[in-house]
This record gives sequence, C-alpha cells and structure tokens, in this order.
Amino acid sequence: MTFIEAVRELELRDPLTRESVGACELIKILKEDVVLAVERPGSWEGSNMLQVLCCHGLTEESY
Repeated sequence: MTFIEAVRELELRDPLTRESVGACELIKILKEDVVLAVERPGSWEGSNMLQVLCCHGLTEESY
C-alpha cells in the first residue's frame, strides 16, 4: 500500500468543512504540527507530534 492509498483508505475529513483531506493536505498539516512541537510544545498538536517523533526514536528523549 502506498501513502496516497492509505490516506484515501482512512477517509480523512477536514473538521470544519468535512471535505476530504488528501495526501498533500495531510503532509501540510503534519509539517505544521512539527513546527508547533518546537514553538508550542505544550499545545495538543505540538505535544502529540513530540510523542509520535519519540515513538519513532527520532528525539533525544527516546535514545
């Protein structure tokens, strides 16, 4: 399965418009959350992204 296929299979929706979220839009959202992990680590987006990065072994906290 490809990333694009997985995004389609998940049937992601914008919480405000209920329109489909495609692969490019999802990448944009995730990139913004990585920035929030640095700028606002206590926000739900930032803290959750930090947790994802930690689970993948990408942060010093996970070494």
